[in-house]
Amino acid sequence: SMKNQWKSMSPLQESRFTDFHERKSLIRKDVDRTDRTYEFYAGNDNPNISTLHDILMTFVMYNFDLGYVQGMSDLLSPILYVLRDEVDAFWCFVGFMDRVVSILFFANIIH
Repeated sequence: SMKNQWKSMSPLQESRFTDFHERKSLIRKDVDRTDRTYEFYAGNDNPNISTLHDILMTFVMYNFDLGYVQGMSDLLSPILYVLRDEVDAFWCFVGFMDRVVSILFFANIIH
């Protein structure tokens, strides 16, 4: 259902949702830069590239406050490679990002 939130958005809705449109653009750029020398991500119409994109877009809808920053695709890429399942990779990425955010938050409180 989270994936359907962004997939069912009309172009008109997207044009009125600036933050979403900007994050979608960043994700597309990052995913397009995924290292294609690895067989898992090689080729122009590689389904793993599409899955990487879909997981990141779904994550944006799942945690819109955190959003997307450049490089998240590099963090997700090995998770997807190891798990080879969209749903499992999504939830693993969610847990990983929660941990990263809590570490960064804690580090900022101490300093």
